[in-house]
Amino acid sequence: MAKKELQEVYDFTVVTGDATSTRSGLEGMTVNEKNGEIYVANEKGPAMIVRLTNNGEQIESNEIDYARDISGLAYDTELDLLWVLSDQNEKVFLTDLSGTVVLDSWDLPVQNPEGIAINNNSNPKYLYIATDPSAPSGPQYFPLIVGFEKPKEGTGYSTFDGENFPDYVTNPPPCDGCEVFEESDDSPSSPNTISDDSDSTNSDDASSDSQKLSYLLSLCAFLPVFLL
Repeated sequence: MAKKELQEVYDFTVVTGDATSTRSGLEGMTVNEKNGEIYVANEKGPAMIVRLTNNGEQIESNEIDYARDISGLAYDTELDLLWVLSDQNEKVFLTDLSGTVVLDSWDLPVQNPEGIAINNNSNPKYLYIATDPSAPSGPQYFPLIVGFEKPKEGTGYSTFDGENFPDYVTNPPPCDGCEVFEESDDSPSSPNTISDDSDSTNSDDASSDSQKLSYLLSLCAFLPVFLL
């Protein structure tokens, strides 16, 4: 049986400006399914969205100032708009195709959100968020994928008047996986941070944490099936 391998079709260079951080770089990519254009995001320094043709020719690049970084992008075929994810802000933004005009935004009940996808074929339509489980330094996180009913424009902070919070804040919509996120709460200030306590007297807690982690890993393995 012949060995199957991926073959490179073409490659291209994306110019994102002079990054102020050596750890900053391309962080997200999505494709406009209607015209084949490609959108890529530079994480920060500066946070930027670059639009390219389907053969890699750069059309435009736009710096954004509504978020401290960009950790993911998703093109929405139904709305013909972009969803922009920010890890540091822990928010998702609905924008125009330039990525510069924010139409609405929502807080996320998870830490370290690093991936985003939209499923318009499900009923109801879903928005999926994936977290990054670890970092070279700092706190370690549970790997997590949660699915939210895709929010509608006008239900987020676009209507916030400084006093009355959006309805989703006081009356949260259903969320597949959020109950697992809540079960992994190890401390009030760090909902999905893995405890670094090595005290042997906490063996029961460690066992419980291990079970939770297994459950979360299973969640990560099976939730993406709904994206097919």
